[in-house]
Amino acid sequence: MTLYKSCDHGYHTFCLETVLWSVPTGIGVAMDALSELATMGLPMVKLTLGQFREKANNFEDLYFQSKMPFNPVLNKPRQVTGDDVERELGKLVEIVHETVEVEYGANIHSTTDGSSLMTIEKQPSCPSSRDPWTRNNLPRCPVSLFRHIKHDVSGMAVPRLYVGMCFSTLHWHNEDNYTYSANYQHLGSTKTWYGIPGSDARTFEYSMREAVLELFEQQPDLLFQLVTLLTPYLMKAGVKVYALDQRAGQFVATFPWAYGARFNHGMSFLAK
Repeated sequence: MTLYKSCDHGYHTFCLETVLWSVPTGIGVAMDALSELATMGLPMVKLTLGQFREKANNFEDLYFQSKMPFNPVLNKPRQVTGDDVERELGKLVEIVHETVEVEYGANIHSTTDGSSLMTIEKQPSCPSSRDPWTRNNLPRCPVSLFRHIKHDVSGMAVPRLYVGMCFSTLHWHNEDNYTYSANYQHLGSTKTWYGIPGSDARTFEYSMREAVLELFEQQPDLLFQLVTLLTPYLMKAGVKVYALDQRAGQFVATFPWAYGARFNHGMSFLAK
């Protein structure tokens, strides 16, 4: 299943044209028909960052309210930990009859929707606006291949913004044209990343096809649709899978051909 709020109902393996009644452990696929999902438009809801934060916090509190054991010392449920969120996400991915809908603001254009990213044009007197690690400057640094891009290509020459809430997920993917990516988290809760090095990319792709062969026969471009999670099965298949936690004020860089997936523990705001 997918955790994107991409439609008015959930998608499970039994929604396929060819029903899969038995799947390997750890598969999450969203589809009504995969071809429809690949081309359908996502519902657009405009929210301020403050409104999204409030919505995200309310969802998180309500979801975990009955799931956390009671702490008699503090006279309230135990605080949710990162391990709690990761375990719960794993259950949701594997259980086909349970659907949870969350919202994710992805690929937001920083030039049209505004951002906190500094530019030399807007803040010429601020030293940070000239810092080479500022996201607007990074593509233009002397050693970056992106400096040769003559147009403001969103996500490459110009940053994109991502606003997530608990369980909002970006599924297995690698970057356009196998480029690097630099991801800076401005604020919010922890974001967990899973990574597969480029040296294992072919093994990963083969393992995915072996695990859900019927799906790839119907949709050969399944990996490009960003709707698939395959969790413990990958490591059992010998794929090198790494994980890290990103917090506010930290960068995560991905290398060419590497595959990555990530999910949010709570509300977060990231520039890529």
